Amino acid sequence: MFSIHHRITGWLRSDGTDYHRVELISEDWDWDGVTVTGQMYRRPVSAVFTALLDAGFAIDAVEEPQPTAGVEDPELAEILRAQPVFLFVRAVR
Repeated sequence: MFSIHHRITGWLRSDGTDYHRVELISEDWDWDGVTVTGQMYRRPVSAVFTALLDAGFAIDAVEEPQPTAGVEDPELAEILRAQPVFLFVRAVR
């Protein structure tokens, strides 16, 4: 099981010129006044699942999680409801 940024999240942070390109995306977050930079590789959905299948895995489950009632920040909860942020994948061999 693993979690990755949802493909839409990466697409919204890219320049939008080539969906099939693999690119490194950086994003800055403010954690209690400290700027933290996170990075992810944006790639098409087919690249993620083809790599798993080529490595001998079977896709057992794919989830696009929604925020739970315990999210303390209402603004964050609204963002998580309005656009997909993560993709959970369970693959078995």
